[in-house]
Amino acid sequence: TPSEGYNIGTVSYNDGSEHMINAVGGVYSFTMPAVSVTISATFTPIIYSIEYDLDGGTAENPTTYTVETEAFTLSAPTREHYRFTGWTLYGTNDAPSETITIPQGSTGNLKYVANWEELPYFAYHSMILSGQIGVEFYAHAPDGWEGEELSAVFTIGGNDYPEQIYDPELEADINGGHYYGFRCYISSVQMADEIQAVLKHGDDVVETATYTAKEYLDGLIADAALYSADVIVLGKAIKNYGSYVQPVLAKANGWKINVDHAKMDSVDAYAESDFDTVRTAVAGHAISKDIEGTGVSDIKYTLYLNAETTIEVLLTPESGKSISNVKVNGKENGAEIEGGVYRVQIAGISAHKLGNVYTITGNAGGDRDFTVKVSALSYVQGALNDDDETVEMKRAVTSLYKYYDATKTYRDNRPNEYK
Repeated sequence: TPSEGYNIGTVSYNDGSEHMINAVGGVYSFTMPAVSVTISATFTPIIYSIEYDLDGGTAENPTTYTVETEAFTLSAPTREHYRFTGWTLYGTNDAPSETITIPQGSTGNLKYVANWEELPYFAYHSMILSGQIGVEFYAHAPDGWEGEELSAVFTIGGNDYPEQIYDPELEADINGGHYYGFRCYISSVQMADEIQAVLKHGDDVVETATYTAKEYLDGLIADAALYSADVIVLGKAIKNYGSYVQPVLAKANGWKINVDHAKMDSVDAYAESDFDTVRTAVAGHAISKDIEGTGVSDIKYTLYLNAETTIEVLLTPESGKSISNVKVNGKENGAEIEGGVYRVQIAGISAHKLGNVYTITGNAGGDRDFTVKVSALSYVQGALNDDDETVEMKRAVTSLYKYYDATKTYRDNRPNEYK
């Protein structure tokens, strides 16, 4: 009778004769011959199987073992969007255990079942097309998870952005699933930069995903059958804008493309004919200045396209005078800087509002108040009509106008969504 976990491998006799061997219930017997014989037997360990029900997960674990196998511990499986909660032995109601060790000397075929907890995960991405540049990451929320417990942290080009908490406005039921959205705004030069999104549940990180606005735009433009014509035009305009603004801002801010920011490629090559078209379109947007006799000696105007589109107007008073009561569209705005010069900034102008005219008024100790009327397109008009301006700048402002025009069309075609 072999020990548990073994079979008799071979039986031989020293006289070379053959005798009947009977095996019943693991017990081996034979009828003694009329002569003396020596019986030799070898014992081999039984090979037992180990099965795994991974329920969609993957793991590298042994599929067989014997009574002689040294003790080993099962490796935890992995499954996308799930947390492993432990193994259970098939057919039992035992609580799952994350650590299962098969001791040496064990016998019998085994089957282990992997148990999982579904986690929130970033299910899909979308790009903001309505006037600001940004990417929305939508997290799927399994049953039992509350949006108030979720947050997201975004990193772009190695720079961390403030943690975003749950926003009820970005909650949605889509295709039978429940989703929570987190929005990451980017600047005009960050469209090809990798956005790393970390989804957190309380203090625990449950998933990390990466994406770029460029990926979204490339997919959108390539799938003309899926999107309407105005969406395709807008996608191309955004790509062109990102591409043509990059070299201008790189030169102005002293950073290098593909070093500080990944390069954004364009769809269209803007030329003089495009400049002429936009010149005509923005002819009525030239900056308007009524400063004679107001005590203001000079006005300078700049448009910033870094983190957000910002109009900046610098007001210089005449010698011995100071500027006060500065208002934009009737609301106080302005800050005195060195030399008594006032800087008026109008920040956060989304694409569809680039044509909005802002009226700046104030007093500089003159006979009357000064008035300046300006829009973001005033800068486009000025740059395209400046014979000394570079082709790079003209392409940049042309792309800005086309982005504005495509955004306006996109929103106008959806009056119920953008009132």
